[in-house]
Amino acid sequence: MFLTPLFHLALKILMVMFLGLWLAATEDRPAHAQDLEPSIAFIGDSISTGAASHPQLTLSRKKLWEVFLGPDTLSPKAADLPQDLPWKYADPLAKPRATWPTWRELFHGVQYTFLVFVNGISQTFLNTEEYSWGYQLGQGLGIKSSQIYIAAENGAKIGSLNRQIDRLLVARQGLLPHKVFILFTGNDICGPTLPMMTPADDFAAYLDKGLRYLSRFPLPPGGTDVYVVAYLNVTQIVTNPSILEKSVLAFGDQTTCGTLHKQYFTPTEDQLKSSKDQLETTGETGFAPWFPWLFSSVMPPSPAGMCPNLFANVSPETLSTVANRIRAFRQKSEEVVQNLQKTAPQPSDIRFHWLARSESVRFDGDDIAGDCFHLSPKGQGKLAVEVAKSLAP
Repeated sequence: MFLTPLFHLALKILMVMFLGLWLAATEDRPAHAQDLEPSIAFIGDSISTGAASHPQLTLSRKKLWEVFLGPDTLSPKAADLPQDLPWKYADPLAKPRATWPTWRELFHGVQYTFLVFVNGISQTFLNTEEYSWGYQLGQGLGIKSSQIYIAAENGAKIGSLNRQIDRLLVARQGLLPHKVFILFTGNDICGPTLPMMTPADDFAAYLDKGLRYLSRFPLPPGGTDVYVVAYLNVTQIVTNPSILEKSVLAFGDQTTCGTLHKQYFTPTEDQLKSSKDQLETTGETGFAPWFPWLFSSVMPPSPAGMCPNLFANVSPETLSTVANRIRAFRQKSEEVVQNLQKTAPQPSDIRFHWLARSESVRFDGDDIAGDCFHLSPKGQGKLAVEVAKSLAP
């Protein structure tokens, strides 16, 4: 009885790890005809992976326990996606192509295995790529799911741009897709202290380096359009009343995002004493006592730990500093794109674009996921629509 649930968990992890290793090992294959079909790719952080967007992913140990240890992974459903968009969805939702670490990231066998392991955990249990704004945009543009590439990585900062480009190029055997979208919009302003935020000049330097790196590679027929999407207004997560009043399940109780902010996303003393969200540690569950304890010590992930500047050390002065840094990111990023537009040879088969509409996207409670941090399928769809409007002639 003890081995059965653990067997499901181990099997899932091993399968995704071996898949990642196999994909990395096939990076020298020649390009196929299907790689010349209309294609689109997304580079960035957890906003673009669909992380935590599935309704089952809440700040509840028991819910996450069921997700991790159950025989089935999270199943995407068209009914979870917004139904009021200019395009429609139908089951089954075909999976896009999420990328994996490449051999260029190998420094040590143990390090690389762990990297693939973490990537596998994210793709199997935390990400629902079918709910991401990139997938929804790709569907709206009529791109086949097999030609939608998600190179974004949970927890990534702008400094990982070149690494994600490598992963994308490996997945496409060295050929750039027809459209590439770049959106880093969270982790660069996160940190235990404000000075640990990415400096605006560094943000611009990483972006410039990455865009020039993209320019070196073979292009599909008709060339490649690279879109740099403006940094979202993430401070609204902790200031918008609609989001703060959002009702969520956390630590066994129905509560609000605003209440969770005040308690730094940690259970209260009463919630710790309550059995509503406690995992059984007796032999009746089929697990050794240490396993549920270990799971409970790391789950659910705390937004206050992931981004203290927004959720743990919040003050008017902090929010003002973060907002100013976001504005600086946008200004510097636009300057990088404009400079490349001016200096690129004309006509050019690789074209750079600045998309500013995302700056003004306003999210409401229904647009935020159950962890009060990431975007729900509806919020992802709202972003997809705004980006689609930016592409309209």
